[in-house]
Amino acid sequence: TYDKNTIIPQKVRAALKELGTAWEYEAEFIKRADISYTDLAAFRDMFSDHVVIVKRENKKIWCGTVAFANQLKELT
Repeated sequence: TYDKNTIIPQKVRAALKELGTAWEYEAEFIKRADISYTDLAAFRDMFSDHVVIVKRENKKIWCGTVAFANQLKELT
């Protein structure tokens, strides 16, 4: 129950499922997942297929599905 290696990935997966085929900025996603920036940073690489970096705005967005993330990556 206190192992972050289990808790954080579970929360991220649940938030991604809840997000569905939509996207949101990382700050909003952190609130949805109910985790801290530090915790997300430690596990971000595990979910890198869901992350799109918007270079123009220098922000990260999270997509609920890998397919949607791939579509957005093609556009950026």
